[in-house]
Amino acid sequence: MKKILSSLCGLLSVTMLLAACGKVDPKNCKHEMHDEAAVCTACGKTLSHTFSDGKCTVCGKSTPFLWESIAQDETLMSAIKAGAKQTGTIEKIVYETPAYNIEALTGEQKTIEKEAYVYLPYGYSTEKEYDLLILLHGSTDSEGYWFAQEDYDAFNLGVYYNTGNLTKELLDFLIEQGKMKPTIVVTPTLYNEHENDQTENKVVTKQLGKELTGALLPYLAEHYATYAKGTGKEDLIAARDHFAYCGFSMGGFTGMDSILSYCLPYFSYVGTFSGGSTDVETTIAGINRDCETYPIRYWYSSCGKLDGTVKFDSAKETYKATLKGVPSLKEGENTSFVAIAGANHTYECSLTALYNALQVFFR
Repeated sequence: MKKILSSLCGLLSVTMLLAACGKVDPKNCKHEMHDEAAVCTACGKTLSHTFSDGKCTVCGKSTPFLWESIAQDETLMSAIKAGAKQTGTIEKIVYETPAYNIEALTGEQKTIEKEAYVYLPYGYSTEKEYDLLILLHGSTDSEGYWFAQEDYDAFNLGVYYNTGNLTKELLDFLIEQGKMKPTIVVTPTLYNEHENDQTENKVVTKQLGKELTGALLPYLAEHYATYAKGTGKEDLIAARDHFAYCGFSMGGFTGMDSILSYCLPYFSYVGTFSGGSTDVETTIAGINRDCETYPIRYWYSSCGKLDGTVKFDSAKETYKATLKGVPSLKEGENTSFVAIAGANHTYECSLTALYNALQVFFR
């Protein structure tokens, strides 16, 4: 017994000594406190927040996010599927834009017509002003993906898996519950000529920002009740705190390669879902160049832990590298990375990410 007590006292003394020096031995640390970057404040070991019912089981940090696929939350799914009493509407628009993808690939300069879908919240009025979210699809999909338009079927399980398409229902639900402001949501497409989408994949993530800021935003400012007072560049920039972008998969790459890299003057909020960057150093340089004048109000990033397409570890490492290179990004303050348990590279994962991003945008 004396030997045991002596050993315990010795271990305690070592732990206390290390603690006094700010270097508790990780083997003897309970990691009861860790900061927003998931680093134990006692021993310095990098940890992972483990959330249950909205709180970390280690440090007690609370979160507004879902940390598992939305499809696994039966209560929430039932409420969304039941439908809100106050429902928005969806309409199609046609706008003109330079064909930036084609120009980047062939050098040919031409103007084309493109389509997009617009969600207008319940009670939409031209006498009001609304926040605006640009919501982008992934590789080989189209402007009809998010709202199950065109060739998509709302319950096409080949596309939407277990949930069916619930994007509009989710927006209606969140607005009615007061969890997001009434917001205009627009779903354009990455592509200029969709029959050549695989070829265009080589350039789309870096080109789309030109179209959004030079063609689509001006069109939306002219035809819808946004916070922009006009369609000119300065009018759009002045309204940036009411503009957000989110994209899934290749849309997530676009969020880094275009929006964070050179479109921060126009967008204060950015969501990158199950994506990364084709050139993270360029993204970092772009953020650091612009963020002092045009700060990032929130960058939400996430990936399914089972993602076999983008690869979860790759998405997380891209996020960590960006944080390391951009001092203005503070984990838990204006940025977060959510590892979505039980989620693969699917619509269900992107719907979970959309739910999460809308908890922190436009606040």
